[in-house]
Amino acid sequence: MSLTAGGQTLAARYARLERPAIAQTAAVHDDAFAWQGLRFLLARGRLALDATVPAQLTTAVFTGEGTFQVLAPEAIEAAQMRRFTGRSPLDVQFTQAVFRFADGADFMRALGTALRFQPGGNAEAEKLLRERAQAGEKQGSPAVARLLQALGRHPASTILLVQLKLRNGAWISAQFDPSRREPLRVYQWSQGGGRRIPEIWTQFTPETAVAPPAAPRLNDYAISAAISGHFELAAAAALKVTDAGKAVLLGLDPGLRVESVTSGGAALAWLQPKDAGWVYVELPAAGAGRALPLELRYRGKAPLLGGAGSHEESSLPGWYPTLPLDPPWAWREEPASFDLRLETGKKYTLLATGSRVSERAAGATVISEWRSPGAVVRAGFQFGEDRQARRRLRLADGRSLEVRLAAPEHNDPDALLPLAGTRLESVINFFGGALGPYPYAAANAYVSGVSSNAELMPAQPTLMAFDPQSFLDLSPAATYLAPALSVAGQWFGGWMRPATAHDEWLTDGLQAFSGLRYEESHVGATVGLATLRIWRNYLLHPGRGHNLAPVATGPLWLGEARLDARGDSGKALLLAKGAYVLYMLQQMMANPRSPQPNAAFDAMLRDFVRSYGGRAVTSAEFQAVVEKHMTPPMNLSGDHTMDWFFKPAIEGTAVPTLSFHAANAGTVRGVAQVKLTVENPDGWVGLLPVYLFRDANTWVRGEMPITQPQVTLTVPAPFVPKYVEADHLLDMLVHVRQ
Repeated sequence: MSLTAGGQTLAARYARLERPAIAQTAAVHDDAFAWQGLRFLLARGRLALDATVPAQLTTAVFTGEGTFQVLAPEAIEAAQMRRFTGRSPLDVQFTQAVFRFADGADFMRALGTALRFQPGGNAEAEKLLRERAQAGEKQGSPAVARLLQALGRHPASTILLVQLKLRNGAWISAQFDPSRREPLRVYQWSQGGGRRIPEIWTQFTPETAVAPPAAPRLNDYAISAAISGHFELAAAAALKVTDAGKAVLLGLDPGLRVESVTSGGAALAWLQPKDAGWVYVELPAAGAGRALPLELRYRGKAPLLGGAGSHEESSLPGWYPTLPLDPPWAWREEPASFDLRLETGKKYTLLATGSRVSERAAGATVISEWRSPGAVVRAGFQFGEDRQARRRLRLADGRSLEVRLAAPEHNDPDALLPLAGTRLESVINFFGGALGPYPYAAANAYVSGVSSNAELMPAQPTLMAFDPQSFLDLSPAATYLAPALSVAGQWFGGWMRPATAHDEWLTDGLQAFSGLRYEESHVGATVGLATLRIWRNYLLHPGRGHNLAPVATGPLWLGEARLDARGDSGKALLLAKGAYVLYMLQQMMANPRSPQPNAAFDAMLRDFVRSYGGRAVTSAEFQAVVEKHMTPPMNLSGDHTMDWFFKPAIEGTAVPTLSFHAANAGTVRGVAQVKLTVENPDGWVGLLPVYLFRDANTWVRGEMPITQPQVTLTVPAPFVPKYVEADHLLDMLVHVRQ
């Protein structure tokens, strides 16, 4: 075991917990037990325990033949099980298993009284524990640290962490952790896109689970960091932790190694295994709700995203301690205030989260200080061999906003800096009119190749990236859409954040849809429609080497982590389909006869941002605002709710197919009549836009309510149409045969 630790007692406890000695073994025949929704049948084999006294038990090892089952509580979970295993309910056979738990007496009660244990070691079980410890260390798994944390809780935690070796030799993990919002989880690690991805087979809250305890909170960061020319980071991060209990598990990039952890000047016990993206810290006693000061000193290779020619670098999550999730290796980001003191070599310039408070030369380095505009979800920095400029933007609401701009010295900064300032002013003013005022008192933008696929990167409050292609007029998508997506993240993802993973589609979709609206406003609806068609094609067609189209891999409700898999990008799916959901709403609320056809939708969106901006938002809150502004034709269910739209859009994966037919039906009192027929075998409910064309450039639009398997409607027309087309502007995410 390779373990860095401050406090040898803690290190020894961790080592004993990770690789305990076996104390007793029993033969097993058809022993079944359940644990909060997880079901195990130990058909035949041997079960070894690490202690002879139940109160001291933390580990059990099984070798033989067994079956593991989980019943899906709802259709979404059943579909995910089928996606990854081909079956539902989950029912797999295993040959080895390692069980870890905090309440040995509870585990023995679950096993029952039929087993007869004999004292003594078990070489096979101990070898398996060594192998699993080595695999966990290689993966940087925090499982044993979570168990160590649970052992300090009172009353005893009902945590159960299980690793199962399937008959095909693959390992899966099954967990019940009562400290999590959705405590039951089954997943398997896979390799995809050059990174390890947890494919989550199922994750939910069993009916018997109790509400989780209050989660720890981190706030009041003061981070001092020196960044060398080799992009090494040496940092001291002071922060305050609340409601963490006796220990806190902090996320930190595996390339950064902790040197010390203190509280009020007193050294604390901590540990950090090699390659682990976490640090375990034992805390002094603190009352509930009291903030405890912590300071971590660490150094190593900073998690940075390189720019064009490595002249620019941008920080990624993990460069300072946060609260980790497992899996995936991600960071639970709640708003906090940040004071940053960043030191770089003189040849570099730097932009960071917030407003620059000061800057001074110190020998061969430059030290700058930055302060966040209140609480923000994350902090970051960008540095490179850049030239900087300051510009005051004139905002449409009469205010002014001072911004700092950076562009690479090697890439014509004299031209790029003015262009970046003009584009930033244009985008902020557009969103200011559509969404409300720019949410921060500071703005910093840099031009760098780092920003390629910027929409897939976490939003950095006050810190925006522009790709150099944004100013080369190579394509409308690069010139207008990409920078708008970067700036839209200031409103959605930074300032307004999702309350849970189930709400990520909303902020991601709002970010992408806002970028689309900006592109349309500056280049025209035809270009916007082309972008929408790209998103639609991405959603509806399997990528190379895939059997499923992205839209079919899972519903938006699952969130990014659960939609990720080998070759599948959960973030891309949330952006594209989330934006399409908003586009469908806009099209339903549109009035093409008005000088401002999207006025109703725009009023709804401004109402939502005004009511919920600057906080965590839910899908239910957004639906309530939509229902407040819905037009009469949208009341398809007759109860003035939009469940008929949001439930399939967020929780479904189907893309219904409709057959549409139109025919001239003569005239009535001199008015042309058109007969419209829709076959709806998939039971779609919605408003189908219908376009009557006088010629290629002149049309009128109406909406056809679809609530039955077959709908026939005869409507008057202001002219005898040359042809009729449904869904002409890709209004709905459906297939229309016509």
